[in-house]
Amino acid sequence: MYTFNKHERLKSNKEIDNLFAKGKSFINYPFKIIWLLSDNNNVPAKLLISVSKRKFSKAVSRNQIKRQIRESYRVNKQDLYKFLNSENISVNFACIYIPTIKLSSNSIAKDLSDTLLKLKSEIQKQIL
Repeated sequence: MYTFNKHERLKSNKEIDNLFAKGKSFINYPFKIIWLLSDNNNVPAKLLISVSKRKFSKAVSRNQIKRQIRESYRVNKQDLYKFLNSENISVNFACIYIPTIKLSSNSIAKDLSDTLLKLKSEIQKQIL
């Protein structure tokens, strides 16, 4: 269960364009989340991680932040997956990193956990 496989990543240009065109969004600092319910039921959630090249010009910094976010998501996604499976829905979402400084892994993990809870509550509001 503590995995983040290739099929859990949002890679399709068609799905990404659809997400940014029709998706709902909220900000839970240090992340901006754009999400959209999806027809794809073979995986409960697909994630896209984005770190701005304008804010972090060096690829090493961007990749380090993305690794921290992926690891935090991998560890904290179980609650979201249980909810999505129980409702028999799936969601595509983008996690955009907002700050201009690198945060510690612990703070990213805590903030992403809170963000996933907020995403769960936003989905609940939409399906009710």
